[in-house]
Amino acid sequence: MVGWQPCKIGQTNAFGAIYTLNIAIVFGSSSVASMADSGSRDKVPEGSNLLNLNSCISPINYSERACQYYQFANQASVWLQGLGGSQPNNARIIANFPTGTTANGGKTAQATVRAAALTSRFGDPVMVDFNTYNYGSVFYARAVKFIPVSDFITCISDLKTDASQRCWTMALIPGIEIRQGQVGDIIYSYTEANDINQNGIVVGVVKNRRKFNGTYAENVFINEGSSTSILGVSNSPLFFNGYAATASAINNANELVGKVDIETARDRARPQRGYIYLYGSAANLSSFNNTRGWLLDDLTNDNNTSSYNNKFRVAEAFDIAASAFFCATGYSSSAKNALCNDHKELVAVKLTRGFGNIILRIDDMLNINRSGGCVGVMGLGLLMFSAFLRRRKGF
Repeated sequence: MVGWQPCKIGQTNAFGAIYTLNIAIVFGSSSVASMADSGSRDKVPEGSNLLNLNSCISPINYSERACQYYQFANQASVWLQGLGGSQPNNARIIANFPTGTTANGGKTAQATVRAAALTSRFGDPVMVDFNTYNYGSVFYARAVKFIPVSDFITCISDLKTDASQRCWTMALIPGIEIRQGQVGDIIYSYTEANDINQNGIVVGVVKNRRKFNGTYAENVFINEGSSTSILGVSNSPLFFNGYAATASAINNANELVGKVDIETARDRARPQRGYIYLYGSAANLSSFNNTRGWLLDDLTNDNNTSSYNNKFRVAEAFDIAASAFFCATGYSSSAKNALCNDHKELVAVKLTRGFGNIILRIDDMLNINRSGGCVGVMGLGLLMFSAFLRRRKGF
């Protein structure tokens, strides 16, 4: 385990790497402390003979099945090229927990880094994801930026030998506060930043604590500097009142991808499909008919039932890669609600840009051509976002 005392077992997660100052910086999270209240019987998995989980770490017990459920406080961390993988303390924590490691009720703080970019404003890598804050003795995850310090070059050099150095400062992403006002109601269960591009645009999600249109929706936010907006119907019909969506990645052309509800049903689970949203001064907006939000299924529609494209419906986009529902014999039509009369499975696909008119998929089996489009038929692999390789933004 790569971590810190007193943890002798735990976990590490690496989500990506960025290259700067002639070194690779791997980012993610590492265990920094044991779980809160490990002596509580409530934390022992059902069916275990253990009275508590203290026996999992003193002494360390790898053989007891219940110990596999032992949890840790994990903190945002980096690994620097050249430290060497054999040292148990080669993870470098980049920020502290702002309100401690534990909260009432046996809760344990968590934080991580999900993405990084060499932004035009700072030059050095800005990182994003979340850290946990204590409100009324309860932890809430809040979206944060990790901003490089002014003397970043010297700090990184020192960090290789001095783990106490902090080469990033942590800042809350504004405009998506957990509660309304200092003593107001809690309005979000959590907020999380998932990606940042070289323009400094951050994307993520807020989980609503209040019900909208029959659901506790997870909405998409976009942050630029001190301004944060939550996407809604005024931005695109994709984001109807009460929609749930993910924000997986944003490229340097300000093209955001993820998945979004495609129905407003309140009595069942809503199906979701992959989408693209072009933010702000997106370079390719005119190629998308000057329409910012699209389901990727519309952009892969060639209006040909027997084509290879009609074997797929894009489930979710992650960056230049996506997942899709694959129907080996092809869907019954090119419509949005077409059926697969064969076995359907979830597969990985690559997104590559094509050219042609955009043809909307609709529910009543009729196809409507929207003239003037030239993004158009995106072969499967589908849509290639320029400079999208998220984990190589800084290369």
